[in-house]
Amino acid sequence: MRARGERKEAGSWVKFRLLMWKNFVQQLRHPVQTAAELLLPVLTMSLVLVLRSQIDPEVLETRTYPPIPAHTLNYSVTVLGGMNLTRMSMAFSPENAVLRDVVSSATTKLLLKNMRDQVLPIIEALPIEIPPGLVNSSQVYEIVKLFVDENVVTGYNSSAAMRGIYAEEEATRRVIAGIEFDDSLRGFTLTIKIKVDDETKTVRPEVCDAVKHYVSTNFREPKIMEEYQGLLTYYLPDKSVAWSRMFGIMEAAKRDLPVEDYSISQTTLE
Repeated sequence: MRARGERKEAGSWVKFRLLMWKNFVQQLRHPVQTAAELLLPVLTMSLVLVLRSQIDPEVLETRTYPPIPAHTLNYSVTVLGGMNLTRMSMAFSPENAVLRDVVSSATTKLLLKNMRDQVLPIIEALPIEIPPGLVNSSQVYEIVKLFVDENVVTGYNSSAAMRGIYAEEEATRRVIAGIEFDDSLRGFTLTIKIKVDDETKTVRPEVCDAVKHYVSTNFREPKIMEEYQGLLTYYLPDKSVAWSRMFGIMEAAKRDLPVEDYSISQTTLE
């Protein structure tokens, strides 16, 4: 009796050749389909090339747009016409003394630059009094900024709270614009470090007391965090003093008091 040999599994190369041969046989048995599969891509590409040759390219020059005139209210006259001028406000979030000072300064500068064209015709509707004969521009700026800070600029604790005011129809006629800062700046405060200068090797208490009195006089509710070898570290609450006045106060202290140096840093409580 003749014994059968063991079956061998076909290798990858054998399988590949069988598949190629099977595909070749199928293509031969369907010549029309094979011709269509070969000619359609060629015809499509030829049509694209013919159309491309019939269309002349048009070269366009680089278009430069003028800068947005953010310093003028000429483009906002129609918007101002529909606003409640006696209760008009500029909203921002989150509420913070530093951010309030930034928004108030920007709003004041915008109003002063447009005083002649847009603001003067409606100034009678606003409860603001400027002394007659006042020609000092810095004094005008401070008076207008004080009015803006107390009557125009409105702060909100979060961006969600500020966006929520637009749910009321009356708010659209009262809030002219809203500036949204990152909510992480809500606890944005200031820390001042003051290095007291004394001629003796050890800082005398009376010298430190003079600096402490100056700080408590010029800043509202300062809280001393650390006192070590003539280095005073103060934490200022959120509504202590405007950022624009901070360096002026400290430079005066450096000039008039035994202050060797100082530094101001921004602190986030969150």
